[in-house]
Amino acid sequence: MALWRLALRQEEKRDVEPENDPLKLILSMKSIIEELYRSADELETYQFQEYTKILRERYLLPISASRQLLINRFGMEKAAEVLITLSYGERLINRVNSAAIDDHVEEAARCAEEAYAAFQQVYLLIKELQKTQ
Repeated sequence: MALWRLALRQEEKRDVEPENDPLKLILSMKSIIEELYRSADELETYQFQEYTKILRERYLLPISASRQLLINRFGMEKAAEVLITLSYGERLINRVNSAAIDDHVEEAARCAEEAYAAFQQVYLLIKELQKTQ
């Protein structure tokens, strides 16, 4: 059992390149989320689509691919809170994109504001987890 856990930790260390670290990815997308929130009332549909494309391709997809690393680092119970809230934020980003594609600018802006609130909760949860490490 001890060898298995040691192997998991060594595998985690090997797999966590700076660009693959889900925690760093989550924290590094904060400025884009904030920029989207601040400018949501002034954006056009194509601009919403560009923001969501960047968020999904550079951050959300790589985070999704490496979520097991969060579970390994913080444990299932603690990581689940972050992942559930993160999934909700991701869902809202997808709604922003969908509304923008359908040319519903007001709905896209409203969803961007909701996504901002969800990601603020994610950042708060991460801050609490980092205190306990």
